[in-house]
Amino acid sequence: MGQITIPGTSTAQRYGVVQFAGPFTISYTDTTPVNLFKLPANSIMGLIYLTGVATFDDTGYDYLDIGNSDDGDRYVSNRTMTSPGNTVAALTSLKYGTSSEEQITAVYQGQNGDATQGQCKVLILYYVPG
Repeated sequence: MGQITIPGTSTAQRYGVVQFAGPFTISYTDTTPVNLFKLPANSIMGLIYLTGVATFDDTGYDYLDIGNSDDGDRYVSNRTMTSPGNTVAALTSLKYGTSSEEQITAVYQGQNGDATQGQCKVLILYYVPG
């Protein structure tokens, strides 16, 4: 069990556990939301790691959004995809807690819709107060 101060609460520390979800594979064909996992009720998203596997090759931008069924880019918005072997961490703002279970989704956006390759792995850390 670890400690974390949850924004919007008192300064008292709450105890809980950090959980991992993934890794999930997102590819250039995932142009509509893909269900990744269900975030448990009362959880808080933390870090989202994106590791390039194959270069996304749209002639325009190559973005990834991660969110939920209500807001497709709630946690990661227009993140430029990484090169193979590179990992980037997208730190969420820790301001979004869940009051109920939440379906987490990801979607690839290619500006011109002409990508012929591209793949990344997504690993998500989240906090469950205990």
